[in-house]
Amino acid sequence: MSRLRKNLKMRLFVWVLAISVITGGISAQLTLFLNRGLNVADGPSIWLGAGIGLVLSIIGSALIQLILRQPIKAIEKATETAREVANGNFNVDFEEAKRGDEVDQLMHELEVMVLHIRKQATQMGNSSDKLTASAQEIAAAVQEGNASGESIRSAMAELSTKMNENVDQAYLSMDALGAVKRTMDEVAKEMNEALKSATVMQTEAENGKTLATDSVEAMHMISSKMEQSATLNSRLTGMTGEISRITDVISDISAQTNLLSLNASIEAARAGDAGRGFAVVAAEVKKLAEQTATSAKEITDLISGVKRLVNDTANAMTDVQKEVATGVGLVEQAGSSFEEIHQSTESVYSRVQSVDQLVIKSDKEIDQVGLTTANILAMVEEASKHAEQVLQASSHQAASLGEVNGAMEELVAVAEQLQEETGATRL
Repeated sequence: MSRLRKNLKMRLFVWVLAISVITGGISAQLTLFLNRGLNVADGPSIWLGAGIGLVLSIIGSALIQLILRQPIKAIEKATETAREVANGNFNVDFEEAKRGDEVDQLMHELEVMVLHIRKQATQMGNSSDKLTASAQEIAAAVQEGNASGESIRSAMAELSTKMNENVDQAYLSMDALGAVKRTMDEVAKEMNEALKSATVMQTEAENGKTLATDSVEAMHMISSKMEQSATLNSRLTGMTGEISRITDVISDISAQTNLLSLNASIEAARAGDAGRGFAVVAAEVKKLAEQTATSAKEITDLISGVKRLVNDTANAMTDVQKEVATGVGLVEQAGSSFEEIHQSTESVYSRVQSVDQLVIKSDKEIDQVGLTTANILAMVEEASKHAEQVLQASSHQAASLGEVNGAMEELVAVAEQLQEETGATRL
């Protein structure tokens, strides 16, 4: 515009200068012509020249006005068009250029500018619509992200609390495992002692079983010997009976012999001196018969005593056999009991040994559980630290999202304002 204004001023100056030169020249020529041709005096000729110059100036001004009328109209049209464009109306018409001067060039450039601005305004309107929609979507997403971040922060806070509780619980578990470990050590110690006692008990039960077996064998041997003794006693009873019978025979013989000696003595007494020798023999026979009777009586008494002793022995042997039979039964029961005790002790020993192995295995597993729990505790503590870091990060993120939300609200306001402004523009 300034360049156009300068061009117009320059052209106006040139036209005025040219008309001034022309009118001045014409006035000078007329004055000279009047002075020479018409012999007019200098005074009137000057006034006449001035009048002619004035008339020519008026005519020149009219010519200048006529010449500058179209450019001025074009400039006014350009000014009005620029004012409409400045007011946001880009739906303006431009006349076709006819003169090809600077004003037409100005209108052409203005038309190109308006078309370019209209295109840019259309694109800006579309972009502002898209920007507004995108800004609203981003603002909604930011708000949703802020809500999600708040949910995440709340969840992470709860998770951090739970993790701290898990850490406390893990420490309690470690303490409980320590107590269980100490208890299992005591149990292992007691089981070791029980295993030793079970070993001793098994040995004693084995010895008892052996003794019971030996006792059963000894009792069976005693029973066998008692049966043999009973048999011998029965034979002895029979032999004493036979001896009694023989002594009875001997007693009968001695009685008869005594009777015969008595008869012989009687007969010898009758015979006198002739029977004196026979009387001596008869006396001797009588004496022998009496001795035999005495001996037979003693033997009978002895046999009677032996019989009583044999009977007592038989009765005692019968009682002993009964007692031995009872003892054999008791010893056999004791043997069976020792066998059961031995089996029970073996079972107890096996179970104690199994329990001891289980205790050892449990102790190792408790150690492994303790190690695993320690590792879990370390991981839980690490996870708790990460949860705290995530919680802090989520808090920072929430703050950042709050700032972004504020910025997006401002951007939405700016985009809506731009949309309103571009919507107010007439294209």
